[in-house]
Amino acid sequence: MGEIATAWFDIPMALSEEQSHEIYDTVKELQPDCLINSRLCNGRND
Repeated sequence: MGEIATAWFDIPMALSEEQSHEIYDTVKELQPDCLINSRLCNGRND
């Protein structure tokens, strides 16, 4: 698998905190150096 530098999310603000954390943690597990924008919600971004 190649490196991914940025994950750009455009998700409705309806995600629960648990859902945001799960997505963030999954991206970081697979691509630790990937930057995640602030539209993932609930303070889960870089």
